[in-house]
Amino acid sequence: MKRTSSPPSERHLMYCRELGHVVPFAYCRSGARGVPCRYITSCWYDIFLIEVYLREELSSSQWDEFLAQGHKSRLTMLLEAMGLEGRGKSSST
Repeated sequence: MKRTSSPPSERHLMYCRELGHVVPFAYCRSGARGVPCRYITSCWYDIFLIEVYLREELSSSQWDEFLAQGHKSRLTMLLEAMGLEGRGKSSST
């Protein structure tokens, strides 16, 4: 099947690696902060040409913000959520 840059319907469902459950394409596209989810390109790659779609839909500043998100491991995200990221071990003797 040939991939196109046409997105699926807003209600098309995909498993979300970040949240751990199924979400519609509309959620992936807008994310929690109005910027597409950092995993959208890898999650939707097999369905359609997601990068082409995003480059057409996002302004240059939105595209830059999207790229600036980077990819974080699940452990890093959990540590950030718990406020432990970057604390290092305390040196108690």
